[in-house]
Amino acid sequence: MHMAKVRTTINLNEEVVRKAKNLGINISAVAEMGIINYIKELENIGRENDSYNNNTDTDDDSQSNVRNTGKDSKWTCRDLNPRPPPCQGGDLPS
Repeated sequence: MHMAKVRTTINLNEEVVRKAKNLGINISAVAEMGIINYIKELENIGRENDSYNNNTDTDDDSQSNVRNTGKDSKWTCRDLNPRPPPCQGGDLPS
């Protein structure tokens, strides 16, 4: 099924656009795929929050286990602009 396309405008870093064009990247297609994946993540988190909020189990241990997974927060999903992990102690040469 082919969905109609809508013209929209996004602002991107000039260097990113230049590199994408040099690599032959279709910016519109990549942006659309990223947004689709992000929507799916948000919908999954919404379903997880609904099941968490509708949980009628009063056992304190089961509630804390759900909270400790980090899945009850929309801010725990994968970032669309991942960065390298922070330096750990002992990573630098002495």
